[in-house]
Amino acid sequence: MSSFEEKIWYPLIEAFEHGKEKEFEIMFNRLCNKFHDKIIDIIKFKFSCHVEMATDCYHEAILVLLLNINNRKEMYFKTERDFFNYMYVITLRKAIEFIIRVPSTSNIDKAEGITFVPKYLNQPSGNLFKDLYDGKNDIEAFLKSELESVKLLELRIIKNYSYEKIRSLAEYSNYTKESLRQKVSRGLKKYKEFIKE
Repeated sequence: MSSFEEKIWYPLIEAFEHGKEKEFEIMFNRLCNKFHDKIIDIIKFKFSCHVEMATDCYHEAILVLLLNINNRKEMYFKTERDFFNYMYVITLRKAIEFIIRVPSTSNIDKAEGITFVPKYLNQPSGNLFKDLYDGKNDIEAFLKSELESVKLLELRIIKNYSYEKIRSLAEYSNYTKESLRQKVSRGLKKYKEFIKE
């Protein structure tokens, strides 16, 4: 058992399961706050966005984590890095969802023209809607071309499925544990390369 499991994750889950609300709250906040600044900085850099947007996305990731714990979803983090990756991927997905959603949810009044432009989305071309549209198309093209990779990453990183559990799914039953591990590794590499672009 790793130090992270023994000293942080299992005591947190134990506090939750035994109804020790104050103890759970302190440990939960300490754990989430540990990665707060780093993840927000990465999101700010990646999307050239204001700190408030990045913070909102991280807070949504915290809510996802809390809901999963509350629903007793099986989650297993061996190391701090595993936990960081989990929180980062959810925050990143929330940021992508936000960017895709902005054009359709912006407050546009026909009589007054555009009354709300999210100033914190500092996009490079100066044309907010073009940049969002192009970004949305890039994301959709990546998701379409790498559908299997994205699905495997979701199962392994977001849903925290073990390789054995993934193999129990019909579409992955013919794969060995090692071949699944390699596919996840290749998918993660492609995903990281896409993010860098």
